[in-house]
Amino acid sequence: MSELVVEGLTVGIRGHSVDLLRDISFSVASGEILGMVGESGSGKTMAALAIMGLLPPEIELRAGSVRIDNLELVNQATMTLQRSAHQLTMIFQQPQAALNPTMKVGNQVSRVLQMHRGLSRAEAKQRAVQLLDRVGIAGPDRVARAYPHQLSGGMCQRVMIAIALACKPQILLADEPTTALDVTIQAQVFDLIAEVAREEGCGVILITHDLAAVSELCDRVAVLYGGQLMESGSTRKVLDEPRHPYSRFLLDAGVRQVDSNTPELGVNFALTGCRFGHRCSRADEICGTFPPLSALTADRGVSCHHPLVRLEEFK
Repeated sequence: MSELVVEGLTVGIRGHSVDLLRDISFSVASGEILGMVGESGSGKTMAALAIMGLLPPEIELRAGSVRIDNLELVNQATMTLQRSAHQLTMIFQQPQAALNPTMKVGNQVSRVLQMHRGLSRAEAKQRAVQLLDRVGIAGPDRVARAYPHQLSGGMCQRVMIAIALACKPQILLADEPTTALDVTIQAQVFDLIAEVAREEGCGVILITHDLAAVSELCDRVAVLYGGQLMESGSTRKVLDEPRHPYSRFLLDAGVRQVDSNTPELGVNFALTGCRFGHRCSRADEICGTFPPLSALTADRGVSCHHPLVRLEEFK
């Protein structure tokens, strides 16, 4: 079974000492869907771009390991990542912007097949139509001849999924794949991603704000805040019995005022300690030091000096 293992992923701005992502670690097995959740700015997309080796020039990978089937993708001497389209592919937000507006969508799919799988032009064209049909596009021959602006957002997202599947990836990253789509189309896209994981056997990292979708689709969850992995574990355990105060915060409210009882400790949590410390009513002086991800059970970890432990604390 293919497995992605990420350990100690740390990312920052070149020339600045502050880390944007700090010591992120998780794994994804074949056919498994990992939901990566957290409010906007928590580092979800940055983590995906780091894993893909697509960080902007001003952002650097400072530390960490990314392995697929025990094959290291990060050159530890240069801290650069090299991967093939068969190992990792990504579905981006805003599919109409991600597709080339000057090329017919069928050509965009077939070009991937020619470049990465060595198919002839005729073979790639035929396979592209098959892939468009595979992702549920009605009339794939007709759609293959269309330009992105002639298709709906949902159709464009299906084309993006077809492109992602073209090289039979071991791991698929889906970054907010339902942004700007209506509710019905969102459900169809989520169902398609689940079907791909099940039938193609690839592991999936699903980045989303939709906790209802996470509850239905994901086997495990990783909760991020401020570039720190707060908690990870099985979906049921994390959603039903969160152990990190931020996980509880996220599940309860979405948006909530900072607790007025939060202690004034004079500690710069974001730079030195827990990234959630300035918003947490449980914070004390020790929270000014970074809490490493600690294993609670074989498949459950939490990055917190004061994890929630009693049932009444889940309320």
